[in-house]
Amino acid sequence: MITDERRYRYKLKVKGKGKEQKLWKFAGAYRLIYNLELFQREFLWWQRRERTTYAKQCAELVELKKGFSWLCEIHSQVLQEALRDLDRAYKNYFAGRADHPKLKKKKNHVFFRYIQGIKISGNRIYLPKIGWFRIFLSREIPEDAEI
Repeated sequence: MITDERRYRYKLKVKGKGKEQKLWKFAGAYRLIYNLELFQREFLWWQRRERTTYAKQCAELVELKKGFSWLCEIHSQVLQEALRDLDRAYKNYFAGRADHPKLKKKKNHVFFRYIQGIKISGNRIYLPKIGWFRIFLSREIPEDAEI
């Protein structure tokens, strides 16, 4: 059976400094978790010759949230997606499909991803822990799309 998986990107209309700052904070948290956990993987390998996994690093997110209290304001899916992306980057590296994972830089990395909890109503979208935004509907959202 062949599945047709498509992803769509839409541009947000951001009004107000508060929401814009939240978006930057979410993108920064994604980048922070990715870079910290990349550093941890490198450290464990070069110091102890140990490998860690996505599951172990996900379990450590609770401790990280205690160390960085502002991370509690960020939706957990965003942080978990950063770990999932890092894990995928390492799998691609070991399979010979990609270069070694690199740190995410602020100027090149301004995105984050949700897997669940998004609501769409007309030309508005709800992002958990951030709020409602208007979106530019450059193309219609398919009626059979899973959100």
